[in-house]
Amino acid sequence: MLSKIASRSLGAAVRTSSTTSTTRFLSSTPTLFTATEPNSSVSGRESALFTPGPLTTSIGVKQAMQVDLGSRDSKFIDVIQSVRDELLGMARTSQADGHECVLMQGSGTFCVESVISSVIPASGKLLVLSNGAYGERIGQMCKIHKIDHEVISYGERGAPNAADAAAAVLADPSITHVACIHHETTSGALNPAQAIGAAIKEVSERSEQQPKRAAKRSEAKRSKAS
Repeated sequence: MLSKIASRSLGAAVRTSSTTSTTRFLSSTPTLFTATEPNSSVSGRESALFTPGPLTTSIGVKQAMQVDLGSRDSKFIDVIQSVRDELLGMARTSQADGHECVLMQGSGTFCVESVISSVIPASGKLLVLSNGAYGERIGQMCKIHKIDHEVISYGERGAPNAADAAAAVLADPSITHVACIHHETTSGALNPAQAIGAAIKEVSERSEQQPKRAAKRSEAKRSKAS
């Protein structure tokens, strides 16, 4: 929508007299901001966008977008690298630990599908915790990509919880991955992703320890028998 507004406004600027300021990014009414006024504010009140996203951006973001950077520009490369590093930091890992963060350019659904279709191995199984359209869409992605999966659906008024996720993983050892939408924007729900992740990690560590403990018990029995 912003690009359409910009196109119409720029067209209006071309048709006006030569006294029209050529430094104004949008010169028709209402004026959002100008390239020569970095501290200018939005005139009037912007519409609040309640579509999934969220899509409303601040004047600071709009101003930052007025600077053109080439894909090989050192500033551009530094910004991208810092974003990748910080996202890895949020996941408590790093490139030194053997992990990478790849930025995807597309819609939220595009980015989710890029992960679902690439990280689940052929022998894997995905547990989907769904409480909205985006969660249900993950299940559809699994069907399209022929990924073995199970969906726990809570409806749009319910919320995934750590106990259910842990119980499902314990009950089905074939589950290798768990997916949950953090912010289900179709219903406005903020899901407890951190608690779910912690519960899954605890269950996984417990499961990894079970074969070791069983091996120790067997070895102890053999020692007694001998």
